[in-house]
Amino acid sequence: MANEFTKSTKIKPAIVGTIADPDEYNQNIAGQSKDAIIGIDADGNFSDSDIGDENLGTNGSLINNIKLREGGLLKIYNASGVFQNNVNLGQAEIDLLGQTLLPKQVTCSNNSTDSDHDMDFTSGNFQFDDGTGQAEIGALTKQIDTNWVAGTNQGGLDTGTVAADTPYYIWQIHNPTSNLSDILYSASSTSPTLPSGYTKKNYLAALFTDGSANIRNGTYTFDIKSGKYKFIYDTSILNYTGNVFSSAQNKNVTVLSKSVEAIVEFISTHGPNFNYNIYGLASSLLKNDEAPSSSNCNWFAHGTGGSYRNNYGNTLFIESNTGQIRLRFSTSASVLYSLRTLGWIDYLS
Repeated sequence: MANEFTKSTKIKPAIVGTIADPDEYNQNIAGQSKDAIIGIDADGNFSDSDIGDENLGTNGSLINNIKLREGGLLKIYNASGVFQNNVNLGQAEIDLLGQTLLPKQVTCSNNSTDSDHDMDFTSGNFQFDDGTGQAEIGALTKQIDTNWVAGTNQGGLDTGTVAADTPYYIWQIHNPTSNLSDILYSASSTSPTLPSGYTKKNYLAALFTDGSANIRNGTYTFDIKSGKYKFIYDTSILNYTGNVFSSAQNKNVTVLSKSVEAIVEFISTHGPNFNYNIYGLASSLLKNDEAPSSSNCNWFAHGTGGSYRNNYGNTLFIESNTGQIRLRFSTSASVLYSLRTLGWIDYLS
């Protein structure tokens, strides 16, 4: 005869046996077989986060001990109490946003207490770059001057020691076995040295160190719709100043050594007393070299009869894949120019 419930209630044991936890049951259904009913009430709800130590198995065979751990993992042990593996229950107790895979972008900023060495990261979720899934990640603070240790306020560098005047790439990483996610810094833009067990990753952003191996501070702006982020230094970086030259020269700018849009400022720094009309062109090494002219320039210095003006010197966005751009002027002269890096725009994946 079928049982009828008028309200939520526990399913009681129907067979004789040792019950280690009152929230665990083996029920004999119509005398045919035993089914493991694990801490579930008649409405189908999990009742406890710890569901005890009874041996349970398929069709009632007594094989494994099972416990449910907070965070959405079912931890399975053998009959001798030796850990076997985790089963991911979908993290049902964590917010719906991460479960439905709606984008929740992780962002980063310089830590207010130790901005030279630490970065702060917001909580969010990320897709694995191998296309096999996704994971959530909690808010973290990670140190670049210490080797990686799991958790917040811990080291984040994958290997070695932090170097001066070097770009470091920030990776979101995940351990499928422990279901833990974290942040990792690496000098590699493609193949970071992942900690043991962390087999999944995704690129988040990057930073640049200064001559003392400290983090150059700035502001990150993430645009998940365009799949890009923008970084602007708090203080622009003077890369070059000197006299103009007529042959093309490749110049380093303080951006990443991967494909980015370098944001630079290209201006004249000469005084007022000269008589020149000089055109300058800053361009990408991915394009052919071209001679600057009045119709093909992004820098223009003009002087007549001792008067002077710099018509062009605006902020420029120049594609770079090597950390360099090309400079060229219409003539060589004792006319000063300067080149500054303001930041870069980079793709999130």
